[in-house]
Amino acid sequence: MDNGSNSAKLRAGVYDLLATLFREPLPAATLRSLRDPTMLQGLTEAGMMLDEAFCNGDSGDEARLREDLAVDYTQLFHGPRNHHPPYESVQTGGEEGELNGHATREARQFFDTAGLVFDDQCSELPDHLSVELACMAELAKREAAGREMGDAEQVERRVEEQRTFLDRHLGRWAPAFGRIVADRAETNFYRQAGRLLAGFVETEMTNFPARESVV
Repeated sequence: MDNGSNSAKLRAGVYDLLATLFREPLPAATLRSLRDPTMLQGLTEAGMMLDEAFCNGDSGDEARLREDLAVDYTQLFHGPRNHHPPYESVQTGGEEGELNGHATREARQFFDTAGLVFDDQCSELPDHLSVELACMAELAKREAAGREMGDAEQVERRVEEQRTFLDRHLGRWAPAFGRIVADRAETNFYRQAGRLLAGFVETEMTNFPARESVV
């Protein structure tokens, strides 16, 4: 019996996808993998309705597509003006929102308590959107592993950690941020990414408390 492990793995996959989309301007290898027919089907199933240029453009237009996406990413998240930095401390701090603020410190403390250690090459602050999404992906993977082992204690712990992180961090700002991205993006790709972010995290916030927390 699956006991929910497949569901946890599927959720982890969406969180991993979103973390990739919001981590940085898409590297050439990542863009190429996203345009693979199998991956495109997965993106569609996740809820991203990508346009013809992204799905069916030939390899010759890859450099131009990548440049257009990089420009959009930069304008959305880095400026030079009317941009929206993808950090919880900035987005939830009101007029006094700043980098490396209170939310940053709380996220770092949560990761330490949960035993989450990210790649040493990750230079982002703990409350960067991609890091928070990666956190949820890792916790969901650990939930799935616990279910497969029949370890009720681990499942309960990982479920509670996910619920807590959604309530205290990601769920507080990611849906609204996703809607901002969808509204401000110049490319269909980031409009769809914003909608997926908002819709998925809202669904998680609605459904997660009802999820069984034992094997």
